[in-house]
Amino acid sequence: MLEIIDTPQPLNRRPILVPVDFSECSVSALLYACQLVEGTHTPLLILHVVHDSPGKPGVYRRTNEDHPSRPMVDIADEMLDELLTRLCGKYPDLTALRTARTRLIQGLPGARIIEIAVQERAAMILMGTHGRSGIAHFLQGSVSEYVSKHARVPVTTVREKVVMPVKLNLDTSGYAVGSGVQ
Repeated sequence: MLEIIDTPQPLNRRPILVPVDFSECSVSALLYACQLVEGTHTPLLILHVVHDSPGKPGVYRRTNEDHPSRPMVDIADEMLDELLTRLCGKYPDLTALRTARTRLIQGLPGARIIEIAVQERAAMILMGTHGRSGIAHFLQGSVSEYVSKHARVPVTTVREKVVMPVKLNLDTSGYAVGSGVQ
């Protein structure tokens, strides 16, 4: 007898997971995801994985602070809030950006991204990639490559300076009419 353990949610109710590391490529991925879901009611989940920096374990560096050595989780939380505030100010029409949920967790980025995707029943993962190659890729590895190989959901990677998708408006006849997004 077939037993259904969990009723799957429709894809548009399952979140798109967007990991951010505050780099240009992760911001590009976040903006791309916002454009993709705009008007669809598909939720976004913005994730930052706090991890120890090899140069200074346990602390994210901030400039111009009275207390430069603070727990990295506190600083990462501030950085995420500041990023979203800045982007919401710059792109006020992106409703998905204002309504996105955020999560902040500690651990190894690749493994934690996969874990959260499963835990949150993500429809897909949309993330930035630095596009390293050669010795830099060999020495630093690639979180996006790890996630692409191990995720059980589709993974889309976005490079820096990506061209935003076309914003679609439906006219009264039901045909999609494209208008360029700037």
